[in-house]
Amino acid sequence: MQRLSEHDTVEDCLGQNVQPGKVADESRARVARINVEDIGLPYPSAPEAQGVGVITDLEHPSAYVVRVRLRSYLKSGQLTLINAAVADRVGPITFFVNQRVSVYGTTCENWARRNELFGAPSDKVTVNGVQFSDVLAEHGIPYYLKIDIEGSDLLCLHALESFPSKPKYVSIESATVRWADALEEFSVLRGLGYSKFKLVQQRDVPKQRCPNPPAEGRYVDHRFEKGASGLFGHELPGEWMSEREALKAYRPKFLRYRLVGDESLLWRSKYGQYLFNRYFSRLFRVGWYDTHATI
Repeated sequence: MQRLSEHDTVEDCLGQNVQPGKVADESRARVARINVEDIGLPYPSAPEAQGVGVITDLEHPSAYVVRVRLRSYLKSGQLTLINAAVADRVGPITFFVNQRVSVYGTTCENWARRNELFGAPSDKVTVNGVQFSDVLAEHGIPYYLKIDIEGSDLLCLHALESFPSKPKYVSIESATVRWADALEEFSVLRGLGYSKFKLVQQRDVPKQRCPNPPAEGRYVDHRFEKGASGLFGHELPGEWMSEREALKAYRPKFLRYRLVGDESLLWRSKYGQYLFNRYFSRLFRVGWYDTHATI
């Protein structure tokens, strides 16, 4: 992973990883990473503070944590936060701020309804919408693009279609309910030129250890928190797979979601959530997966 120490510059951490001739704008080759997440990079660790973050509401308590925790990177210019929500149009849009879990924030009303069924209702707020293609046009194409915006990940992938160059690495949170959604994700990635994939169980990220010597950027002795993005690129665990191999590996995971996942009949039963959290989550290793892709 491309990690920062307190005194590293973006150029120090990039090394030879970003080739200016392969980004949209050579003057912006400094952009190493773009995070696109719900209520904005929730609880990030300093080693992840590199590049551009799209943050939905700078007044939200989670955003305050971001600003305080990553203050030095914001001050140095190594990190830029954009106060907007990625949307299909520019202008005011409705954003659903979850009352219980900040990372459940979403612009998708159906996701907000699902969260409410799980006991996590949302409040409606109006925020500024931004098209992700405009973010890329202003800040350049990153080395690694991490996407996790609760139901709208494909908006960011489709935005890449209008640019001749692509991030070397990209990751999205995988669909878990409808197999057709997973097929669509891989279809879009294939259309962008991505041909190698890794499926990363995100519940295991706290077990990851930064390799030394590093394969991406500079080494930092960092421990990932629960919910962190984890490693990427050459440092990811496992072997790269073809699209066919990746989809084959996803099939049993979808079956587990159907049986005991958060939209299964078990989950919706009277004691379903208790049984899931107490027994089935660990027994069936449900968790959630990020699909990582590279050219």
